[in-house]
Parts: sequence; structure tokens; C-alpha cells
Amino acid sequence: MSAETPTHAQLLGHVGLTALLIREAAQKAKASDLATATQLLDQISADVLTIGNTIADLADALGCGPETVEQMRDGLSRINGFRACQSLGGRA
Repeated sequence: MSAETPTHAQLLGHVGLTALLIREAAQKAKASDLATATQLLDQISADVLTIGNTIADLADALGCGPETVEQMRDGLSRINGFRACQSLGGRA
């Protein structure tokens, strides 16, 4: 991104493009040897970090940074709860 403050559309475009690149990397990993798959997973990890940072920038630009972080935490709590139930065979 440029040194200027990016527009909302630029931030969203960046997130969308990065998501497409992650999908492409994941598809390549399916047909790769272990070393290549590991390299692609490292790339995916870096791309996901970029998405997170871009979303945080957009949330701040929209004036809802703290609320966005809270929504993410709530979502993660629900996911962790679901995973805990799965590990108990759904008997929680």
C-alpha cells in the first residue's frame, strides 16, 4: 500500500486479493511434496497475518477498531467452545 492513507475500497480489495492468493496456495499444496507444502503453509500464514492487519486498519479507519476486536474475541471463544465439545464427542 502507498504511504498515503488507503481508502476503504483499497483495504477491502487488498483483503480480497490476499484471500484469493491463499486459496491458490492451498490448492497448490494439495498436489505438492512435503517440502513444497510446508513452504506454501508458511506463505499462507504470512498472508493471513496480512489480512488480519488490513482488517484492523480498516476497522480503525471506520471507527470501530475496539468493537471489531471484541467481535473477533467473541467468535474465537465460540469456536474454542465448539472444539472443546468435539473433543468430548459432543457430550459437553
